[in-house]
Amino acid sequence: MARHSSSPGRTSGREPSLLPGPVGARDRIVTLLMLLSGVWLLVASWPLRYPFTDAAEEAQRNETGVGLVVAFIAGAGMMRRRGLLSDLVVLLLGLWLLVSPFVVDYGGEVTPRVAQTNEVVMGIVLIALSVVSMLLYFRSRRTGADEREGG
Repeated sequence: MARHSSSPGRTSGREPSLLPGPVGARDRIVTLLMLLSGVWLLVASWPLRYPFTDAAEEAQRNETGVGLVVAFIAGAGMMRRRGLLSDLVVLLLGLWLLVSPFVVDYGGEVTPRVAQTNEVVMGIVLIALSVVSMLLYFRSRRTGADEREGG
């Protein structure tokens, strides 16, 4: 009897999240939403018309830095599956955006309301997306373990 090089139930070594199906499709949607969030953080000061104050410029720098990292992580996630570490980084960046308007002294001035609102809302969005992404990550690992065990 000939032996096969792969065990039953495995699909050529690919991760379950890269396979077609509901988990993989949801993961791609979350990645796309993360990418769009990162891009929004990069350009938000223009459509929201931040005022020309030191506080608004510093808020814009904060959002630009977070947006660059999130867009990079999501862009890399489009090429290959993000891991738990990248989701934790996005979670921490979301937490930072959520609290930064209240803990950072943007040049000694009151942070413009539009910038505060944008940072709080986008912080919540990034936290939610990273939590969903982590849940999908754990689900795909559990599903992959179940398939390898023959279940």
